[in-house]
Parts: sequence; structure tokens; C-alpha cells
Amino acid sequence: MESCIQKIATIGVIGAVIIFLTLEAVVAGETPENKYMSMSIQQLMNIKVTSVSKTEEALSDSAAAIYVITQEDIRRSGVTSIPEALRMAPGVQVAQIDANKWAITARGFNDKYANKLLVLMDGRTVYTPLYSGVYWDVQDTILEDIDRIEVIRGPGATLWGSNAVNGVINIITKSAKETQGLLLAGGAGNQERGFGEARYGGRLGNLSYRFYGKGFYRASYPYGKIAEEETHGLVRSGDDADDHWASGRGGFRADWQDNRRNSLTLQGAIYTGYSDGQDNLITNEELGVFENKANLNGGFFLSKWKHKFVNDQELTVQFYYDRTKRQQVEFGETRNTLDLDIQQTLKLPFRQKAILGFGYRYSSDDTEGIEAFHMDPEDKILHWISGFIQDEIHLIPKKLTLTIGSKFENNDYTGFEVQPSVRILWKPTQRHIFWAAISRAVRTPCRGDTSFVAHAANTSFEAQYGPFKIPAVWQAYVNGHDDFKSEKLIAYEMGYRVMPWKDFSLDIATFVNDYDDLRTFSLISRKQEIEWNGPLPEKVYITDWYHFENHQSGQTYGVEVAATLRLKKYWTLYSTYSWMNYHLHYDSDTTHILTSPSELSPRQQFSIRSYLDLPYNLEFDSAIYYSDGLDGYDVPAYTRVDLRFAWKPFSNTEASLTIQNLLDNQHPEFGGRDDGIVPSEVPRSFYFKTTVKF
Repeated sequence: MESCIQKIATIGVIGAVIIFLTLEAVVAGETPENKYMSMSIQQLMNIKVTSVSKTEEALSDSAAAIYVITQEDIRRSGVTSIPEALRMAPGVQVAQIDANKWAITARGFNDKYANKLLVLMDGRTVYTPLYSGVYWDVQDTILEDIDRIEVIRGPGATLWGSNAVNGVINIITKSAKETQGLLLAGGAGNQERGFGEARYGGRLGNLSYRFYGKGFYRASYPYGKIAEEETHGLVRSGDDADDHWASGRGGFRADWQDNRRNSLTLQGAIYTGYSDGQDNLITNEELGVFENKANLNGGFFLSKWKHKFVNDQELTVQFYYDRTKRQQVEFGETRNTLDLDIQQTLKLPFRQKAILGFGYRYSSDDTEGIEAFHMDPEDKILHWISGFIQDEIHLIPKKLTLTIGSKFENNDYTGFEVQPSVRILWKPTQRHIFWAAISRAVRTPCRGDTSFVAHAANTSFEAQYGPFKIPAVWQAYVNGHDDFKSEKLIAYEMGYRVMPWKDFSLDIATFVNDYDDLRTFSLISRKQEIEWNGPLPEKVYITDWYHFENHQSGQTYGVEVAATLRLKKYWTLYSTYSWMNYHLHYDSDTTHILTSPSELSPRQQFSIRSYLDLPYNLEFDSAIYYSDGLDGYDVPAYTRVDLRFAWKPFSNTEASLTIQNLLDNQHPEFGGRDDGIVPSEVPRSFYFKTTVKF
């Protein structure tokens, strides 16, 4: 399997190079220009987005903290994966754990198993009910086919439902109509050892379509001081972490439209690959580092039908099937998901626009574990039934808008949940926009919260018994809890967007989040048994039982800023800044073993990106990312600098060199002591890439 995937990537690289050399002897054809390249700042502020209200609206008219990562941002940043692209959004914390794993969230509570961020691709939910999070190593597509990534910081539960607590990320791909012709791309570098992709789009009458395939192989990262300390010297700083990553993927999209009233979209993809890594485990009373390779397989099929009525009302019906299979050394999961979503927009009297919908989701899993780590029961079927309604009331046309709505959802764990919101938008002028919102959201229980069973440790030590030291054994058992409740949030948000002049825009968002019933890892009972042999104990056995419970609450608050400045027609700067703080506390006297979320997320982050067009069809792009350290993992603050040089010898051909993490040989971004992962460090890297379009 590994050699097959590497061959796919190699073939793509060779094919792209051959075409590039061939084109030096022919006249290049014209290709469509990226629609974001020539937009003014005002036009960028009026990009149509859909994630805030589930209908198209201008970004500037959205009463939410939303940021759009465009196709032009993805191309000029030089990123090679979706997680890396998310660094560009304010308020989003992206920390790379190793060569194929990330901890990603918005507005705090970051972790490998972060569970308060809902991620969608073209409206298809990609989180797993196993732990309410996202496996980022299988979320992929041809990056050139992504139209934009809409990033909402703050609750989106009124429309999107449970788990849209701290934010929503919606990855939206281009229509097949926008990807006509042939695209070939490939490249290689010191870490990105080889990658290649091919896409072809065509048209048959009212039907546009595209097919694509891609593959890549990423080399492993080095260990650092954190890994050396966590494994007590079993691995050394600078050693190869053996966390290779490779994948192959193929898919299609077809878009059909008839008389501008009916449209149908069909999408599908399959993938296979693997992601390596190391686990830091205690077994048989000994500390060990073990390979934990994950074999990855899956695919999906999605259909979406839209019908527009004469009065601009719209009916949308979406259905998708998703299958994932993940097999690791100690655990495996096969999951099948069916999802139906029906949505209707209505125009009502008194300048009202309503949207209502119904949804049903079915998800079945088949898990495989070991005695020390498994789910009980091993297999489970889950059902979600939901409905929502939202009313947009234009109190003063084009000046003052009130939006109220709520999601009503029933799940198998906690039953009926209500998630309302109230939003208001005020535009005193076209250049000044104020908004505010109050929302409720919940993170419903997952399989891990209720079904997880683990023998977490079996450690020998010496216990003091009066003046004597006697052998002792400490054991820990972890169990999910059937009475686990939903984690709850009441969010208060305010924002201000301003464009003081045509070449500068500023977006400021502030928030206060009140959390209740947050998950804790709680000691429920402790039992001590003494084995006697004569007057003195021969051995002491200490056994602890832990549950996942809901004994933490508190508050987070912060501010996020995004600015865009066009210095010249050929030079644009983008900058972001975010700051946040925590006040969290436990609600009972029960002993809790839980690293505080304030120690897992940076308090401050800053970035500045520069896109510079030079003569002779040259581009020079640069980015600086700064992140505060993580006290909980002893991860120091870091500054990352990325550079990209590109040349377009023909209108349809681009060759580029990207250098990442220029300032240091390697640096850590996250730790792993709480979940057993042995983290590696992000090294300095570079790669060459060639893209050709016909």
C-alpha cells in the first residue's frame, strides 16, 4: 500500500515536469483568472458567504465573527494541507503535533481531541461521533479546487446543531463549471517528498463535471526535548520520529442546471493511506514507546438539489453517505453515516426572510479494541433528529436587521436540546457596520464520554509503612459515564467592521463565553488492599477508578482583529491578532486530573502576510506567524516565517518554491502527555511545485 501511494505521487511529479518542459516550445492557451485576484478591498468585504445564515449574503452583512480564506490565499500561502491553511484565520488555534496530526480549535480548549469546533466540506459534516472531533489526516482534496474556507468563530448551533460551540469551519469547493479543462500539478521537497495531482473538467449540455486524483508522501519529523522528557529518555531529541504520512485520493463532481430554477450537484470521493506515529504507553509495569500506525480508508457520496420559486424562495434537499475505516495498533473503527437535510427559505410580510429546515442523521460504528482499551458496547447505532427556524427581520431596510432563531435537536444521549440565538446588525453607513449576538450551544456526549473503558496504568513503586518501605502497585481504570451531560455555552459577542478608505479594512470581534458542565476526568473511588505475610505487609495494591463527568464551569473572553491593507495595486498586506483569557473552576470537591484548557491554548497569536506582484510575472509572498507558548505542555512561544517565490512563464503555467519555518531548524507546537502521543517537532522545509492548466 505504501509503495503504491508513493508511486502515485511520483507519477504526478514526473507528469507535471514533462508538461512544463513541453510547454516551453508551444504557445500557452488562456485560462480563467482566479476571481479573487483582481478584487478591491470593498469587493472582498462583500464576498458572498453561506455559513452564517445558510443562505447567500455579503460578508459585511453577516452578524457574526466570520473570516474567509480565499483560493488566492491558499495558493499564495504555499500550504499543502487544509489544517495549515487555517492558520490564516484570527482566533483559530492551529498546533501541529507531528507530521500528520494537528490540534485545531477556535477560542480555546485546544487538544488533539478538540471537540467544540464543527467542520464541514460543502455542507457535509466531517467530525466523528467517536470523540466529537475531526481526524485531520483524512480531510483533503485538490487545494486548487477549494473556492473558499468560511471560518466562523463563536457558536453556529442555531443552524448547524450540536458541536458548533466555539466555531464552524465550512470548506466550500468550486462548482464543476469553474474547473473546466485539464490541470496537472506536482512537486517535491525535503519533507514533502513527492506529490502529484490531476483534474479534468468538461461539459455536456447543461451538465458540467470534473474528475480528479491526487497522491502525496510526507517524510517524518524529528523528535525534540519534550518527547525526550515524556519518554524518560527512550527517544532522544533529533531522532527520527517515524511519523510518515501518505495518501491517495480520487473523486468527482457534477453540476446540472435547468432554466435557472432547478440545479443538482453530485459529489463523491474515495481515499486510502496511512499515518505513522508513536505512543507513550505504560504496559506490564514498564514504560515503552510503541509504533501506532493508522491505516486510513473511506469515501463519501453527496447529492444536493435546489429549486428556486418565482418569488425567490428556495428549497434545498441534501443527502450524503459517508464511510470511514481507521485501524490502529490498539484500536479500530469502521463508521457508516447517512444524513438527510431539507431546507426552505420563505419571504414573509413586514420585510421578513425566514429559513426553516429538518434533518435526520444515522451513524453506526463497529469498533475493535484490546483488553486495556476498548468501547463498551463495541458497536452502537446513533440517531439525531433536528429542526430549526430562523427569521431575519429588516427593521430598517439596509440599516438595521434583527435575526432570531433556534435549533431543536433530539439525540440518543441527552434527549431534547434547544439552541437559540439573537443577532442584530446595524449599518449607519456603508463603511461602518456594528453587530452583536447572544447564543446558546451544546456539545452533546460522544461515544468516548459514555462507552470508553481503559486500564490506564499498572505501576510498581515503594510505599512507606511506618519505618519500612514495602512493594506497592498502583492501578487506574477509566470508564465512560452513562449519565454524562451535554457541555453548555452561553456566548455574548460584539463586532465592528470599518473601511475608513477604499484600500483598508478592519474587522474587530469581542466575546465572553460562559461554560457549564464541562467535561472532567474525575476520581470516583480509591481502594487499598494489603497482602500480609507475617506482621508486616508483603505488598500494597492501590486501585483508582475514574469517570468522565461534568464538574467544571467558568468563563473565557477575548478579542480578535483582522486587517487588510492594499499599499499598491501590486502589493497587499493581511494581518490578524487574537487575545483571550480564562477563569475556569471545578464545581465539586471530587479529585480531578485534567490539564486546564488555559494551558493548552495560546493566549496571544499574531500573523502578517504579504502578497507582492513583481515584474516579469514574478510573485514574492511571505508570512509571519507568532504564537504564545503552552504552559501545560512546557511548549515555548515560537515565530514562524514562510516564503514563497513563483514565476508564470505562460498564462497557464506556474512554477514556485516555498520555504517554511525559515527561522529555526525545528520547533514544538504541542505536547502529548495527556493522550499518550509522543510529539515531534516542525522542521524547516522547502518544496518545488509546478502547476499547468489547459
